[in-house]
Amino acid sequence: EKMGAAVAKMFRKHKYLYREYLIARIAFRKKEEEINFQKMSDEDLEDTLEDILRGEKRDGSGQKWFTFRKYLNSDIKKTKAEIETSLKILTKFLYERFNDKRKEEKKGVYIFIDEYDRPVNKLFEKYCDHKMTKGEKEFVKETGEMITSMISQVAKSGDARMIERVVITGAYDGLIKAGSSRLNNVETHTCLNQDGVYYGFTEVEIC
Repeated sequence: EKMGAAVAKMFRKHKYLYREYLIARIAFRKKEEEINFQKMSDEDLEDTLEDILRGEKRDGSGQKWFTFRKYLNSDIKKTKAEIETSLKILTKFLYERFNDKRKEEKKGVYIFIDEYDRPVNKLFEKYCDHKMTKGEKEFVKETGEMITSMISQVAKSGDARMIERVVITGAYDGLIKAGSSRLNNVETHTCLNQDGVYYGFTEVEIC
């Protein structure tokens, strides 16, 4: 449930994509009408588009806006597969939004994932005061696999043209190493290697 809520939060940060898509679909079908979209709420736009689709005897459930709406709503339970593909779907929306279809040159999407291993670390903290049961171990394992699968959907399995770079931060790189077969061209930078001078505080700053 928490993973599903996190996915909904991620999509809400880009809700403008959803609104723009609704407006574009309605404007395309109602070219002859003057519509004041600024005064329309997202719910009004949804109702308008659904009315249009009903009039065309079309089912909206397979359309992009319907998919986006499902991810936006934290009350709607997401399946494991939907959570794992969520980042890939959002990336596609961003790629299409910021690239002109008529132009040959395209811009790839930069993906930044902060504290990617936090869900697993939180589980370890929760279970650290006792020996984990078989069920708890399975839950930790499934959570880790879900995270690496979500990342691999864009970092390896996704359309390479859409991705410029994926930058991930975390407390440790265990999940990345565990899912190395799912990822390509991984570079690890830690406080202990030559990049350590760029992390933390200097002695002057502390004093």
